[in-house]
Amino acid sequence: MVTTLHTDIHVLDTPPLHDAAVALESSGYMDRDRLFRAVAASLRPEGWFGIEEHFLVDASWGPFIDDYYKTHLGTVSEYTRAAEAAGFVLEHDEDLTDRVAEFWVQSMAWSTMELDDPGPHTPRERLTSSALAHGKFFRAWRAHAVETRLLLFRLRTVRTRG
Repeated sequence: MVTTLHTDIHVLDTPPLHDAAVALESSGYMDRDRLFRAVAASLRPEGWFGIEEHFLVDASWGPFIDDYYKTHLGTVSEYTRAAEAAGFVLEHDEDLTDRVAEFWVQSMAWSTMELDDPGPHTPRERLTSSALAHGKFFRAWRAHAVETRLLLFRLRTVRTRG
């Protein structure tokens, strides 16, 4: 049975009732240490935590992406350190970057198409800005300066608090 829980992870305070948790392109908006501690506290021993997220490989891209999306992307090693401190072990790390890069091509194409005949509620300058930004994103993903990864963590049986 799947049960969804809609709450702010930073204030999550539930007993360890859950077998698994997932964060899909949302952990970049969260404090990673607090995220992993809260999820660990809510999972049963040996519980799973899956994260699909974008990760910085080349830190020079961080300011541009973080400003555009109002986020704070991290590195895989930052996540792994926070996870280990909360009692998790990284069990699986899958690189999805090459499959995701095509999204930016499609996004640029859509913005460019809309520029030919923008609707009354879509400012032309916003479409131009979007097409240009998504071109930069495509270059970052294609070069693996930013990667999209699926990380799967498992909570150790014996928890470490701290």
